[in-house]
Amino acid sequence: MKDQFEQIREQIHEIRNFLGPLDIKLEGLDYQIKKSRAVFELKTAELESKVAVHSSEIAIHAEQIRQIQIFLKMPQSMESRISTPVHENKQAGETPPVKPPE
Repeated sequence: MKDQFEQIREQIHEIRNFLGPLDIKLEGLDYQIKKSRAVFELKTAELESKVAVHSSEIAIHAEQIRQIQIFLKMPQSMESRISTPVHENKQAGETPPVKPPE
């Protein structure tokens, strides 16, 4: 009976010796995973910050573009009214010519 227990103890010892380096490698791998996660989270936070800054800049530019588009869509008659004074070419009492019906 003692012989069987001694044999089991030796087998457990052999397994521990076999797994020992593996356990050390797993601890190193665990450390690398934690370190990589910390670096990833830091880089992600930096990227999110940059995206937020650029998003606000893009929103400002989008509003400027929208205002320019509105200005460019103004009818030409509105621009001519703004640029020339009313009644400049019109003589007092003169009526504009009426186009005859066809």
